[in-house]
Amino acid sequence: MPASHDESISLASRLIDHARLVGVLLGAATLLGLFGLIQLDFSDSPRDIYTRDDGSSRLLEEVHKRFGADDTDIVVVLDSDDLLSRKSLERINGFVETLREDVHIEAVHSLFDARRAVRLGRRTAYWMIVPPDASEDADFDEVREQLLTHPLLRDRMLSTDGRTTIVVAQMPDTVHEIGDIVAAVKSVRDTAHKSFANTSIRARLTGQPPIRFIISNLTNLSFRCVAVLPYSLSVWLSLSDSNPFS
Repeated sequence: MPASHDESISLASRLIDHARLVGVLLGAATLLGLFGLIQLDFSDSPRDIYTRDDGSSRLLEEVHKRFGADDTDIVVVLDSDDLLSRKSLERINGFVETLREDVHIEAVHSLFDARRAVRLGRRTAYWMIVPPDASEDADFDEVREQLLTHPLLRDRMLSTDGRTTIVVAQMPDTVHEIGDIVAAVKSVRDTAHKSFANTSIRARLTGQPPIRFIISNLTNLSFRCVAVLPYSLSVWLSLSDSNPFS
């Protein structure tokens, strides 16, 4: 048998024989590592990850100022077999209006923004395609047809079969911290759950803010596991009255 194999067995035996001491040392190392981790200064802004010193970051900031940032949109995807029915449109309209009052949201874009041109004498007026109150008197066959054929909605905010639409909830461009992003995503998610409870409308969130929300949750979970598991193992080893591996 090779000498290196015998040495490995000898080392393992010594560790097992002194399991309690190993547990104490492991616990102390874990606490020391946690203390050092607390002293670290982490940036809480996801945009800082992409910051560079070659001028490209400044160019990106200028683009955001001129055309708006692309990482502040919480996209809510709504699916339903009767999405363009009167009742569904009433629910979606209520959802949109609630988002407009949300302190975490700066602007909301939806199919309710679509307008149709109407000639009034020599002037042209632009009226909402969907009536604000979705009244019983509205001709919804005509409403559905106009929504499905509108050039700014078709295959953009509304699917060709009329079963899927999106609502874009835009956060303020000043929101950079992950805590503020998480708060906005949670608020939109909770509003969607309440607005479409007991309906056929299914709501899903996508876009960069929800993805960062998921990453934040997974990171926090991983941190807890890394922090708790070694310490728990060390406590178990140090308090064990007998050889825990026997």
